[in-house]
Amino acid sequence: MSNVSEEREERIASDARTFQVLAEQGADFAKEHSIDFFFVGEERLLQGVEAALALQGYVKNPEHEVANELMVQRNLTLEAMQSQNITEMLYALAIEHGVDFDGWGTVARK
Repeated sequence: MSNVSEEREERIASDARTFQVLAEQGADFAKEHSIDFFFVGEERLLQGVEAALALQGYVKNPEHEVANELMVQRNLTLEAMQSQNITEMLYALAIEHGVDFDGWGTVARK
């Protein structure tokens, strides 16, 4: 298996684990959740990611001030997260901008 395929399978498995934990916590997958998405890289490159994501409704968390890290938020249902391949889209955007997509997280809404 190629490195790219292995990385993709790891992302899919990571998402599956996150969705399983959220389900175990009683999350309502049809309700919107405030989801945090993380990117790591050089500040100037992260600015490009932020601009691209702003056009899609993602908002930078102004309270998250970690060097070389960008945290954006968007309200989405967990159903949308599962069906729209958001992780893959964000991973591709990160590659395009020369940064790393470091994953996502949220708190279960019941």
